[in-house]
Amino acid sequence: MIDTVLKILPLKIRVFLYFFIKHGYFMSWSNPKSFSEYIQLRKLRLGKKESIYADKYAVRKYVEERIGSEYLIPLIGVYEELRPDDIDTSRDDIVVKTNHGSGSGHLEIFPTEKAAEEISNKFNNALKQDYRGVLLGEVQYKEIERRVIVEKKIGVSGSVPEDFKFHVFRNGGDPVWFLQVDFDRFTDHKRNYYDSELNLLDLEVLYAKGDYPLPTSKEVNKMAELAIALLGDSEYMRVDLYLVEGQIYFGELTLTPGSGFEAFSCRKAEVLWGDLYAKSLS
Repeated sequence: MIDTVLKILPLKIRVFLYFFIKHGYFMSWSNPKSFSEYIQLRKLRLGKKESIYADKYAVRKYVEERIGSEYLIPLIGVYEELRPDDIDTSRDDIVVKTNHGSGSGHLEIFPTEKAAEEISNKFNNALKQDYRGVLLGEVQYKEIERRVIVEKKIGVSGSVPEDFKFHVFRNGGDPVWFLQVDFDRFTDHKRNYYDSELNLLDLEVLYAKGDYPLPTSKEVNKMAELAIALLGDSEYMRVDLYLVEGQIYFGELTLTPGSGFEAFSCRKAEVLWGDLYAKSLS
């Protein structure tokens, strides 16, 4: 229902109203203070140029150029259309996903009980679906040339590898980062935030924080180093990485996390991130 209403409104009004619904305060286009407001402003400047970061297939070339191919998850296949013959349902070591979407409708982790024809239909339907964020200004996803990609599954058998999400700000040439770790995602999802000294922050976004044994500081700092390299010339980027048995793998890049609609539990932290974003624009 809400999507139907939003579609008839101009984009800036659409974003303005949805922002109030999600954050409980009116955003300012002319005098932004919070990180979430800056993300809304950023969306107005995004287009085809930035789609390479959002494209889970095209971004591989960018990653290879910035940090090297050794951090890429091995690629098994790329398809414009997925046929039943393209799928080996006996495999237990692959992940199939679209390069433009997210969620269970765009992902299949093997082994699976689905038949090849069912998987084929699932992904061909997914290729026709627009990413919902486009409705709220994330046009970088609209520009993606859609594909189905098959990658080697990483991590311990039967479990999903934890991802380490680095929020990196250029900060006038002196990069600053914060680490977000999501864990117990399929049981009791929790989310922790840490500063660059690996102090747990009193901050919650969507999920409560919890006890989590971080990797060694050496491993985290190495991931942070790679995240900064992947920031490139951007003012801000969220860089997702995996750490599996000491090996770092690239996950994805995000310019507009949560489309800027995920409320911070701590207003001070959200304004701090907003200040860092403003400094990163100069």
